[in-house]
Amino acid sequence: METLHIKLLGGFSVTLDDRPVMDFRSAKTRALLAYLAAQPDQDHLRTKLATIFWGELSDVTAGANLRNELSNLKKVLGAHPALEISRNALRLHSAHAVIDSHAVQRGLADFARLPAETQAGRVHELAAIIECYTGEFLAGFHLNDAVEFDDWQLITREHLHEQVMAALSTLQLRYAE
Repeated sequence: METLHIKLLGGFSVTLDDRPVMDFRSAKTRALLAYLAAQPDQDHLRTKLATIFWGELSDVTAGANLRNELSNLKKVLGAHPALEISRNALRLHSAHAVIDSHAVQRGLADFARLPAETQAGRVHELAAIIECYTGEFLAGFHLNDAVEFDDWQLITREHLHEQVMAALSTLQLRYAE
């Protein structure tokens, strides 16, 4: 099985077995994949996705646009098991993809759950997690006509930035100790 890598930090890129995936139909196809990858292992209702990306259009037109973007996404990714598409929802499985933002968030959450005395002895692990934060979430990525997506992107960017800043503060305290 090909390894799917989705990079959301410092920009957006996708590779399959180290080959860049470039044949996305539009920015909305890339944005749809980014949205699913940033929230893996969750069902995302088609109706909600259509609203997020084409909220200004009728439900019928928005649904048709979503189907077109999904068709391209399936073509670009092939039969990769990371992407699951059902009649009502979509899901991206983190077990079948390497997603940089997800790895950082999961790593920070796992470290935060450790007892303080354990954290002190494992600061090198926290430093390694922080090093994986290679830039802002979807830096330089923007859709001109999807306000809900832009709002979600900004909130996600700020949340992840705050998590990393808190981790840096923890790292600083642990090094000071």
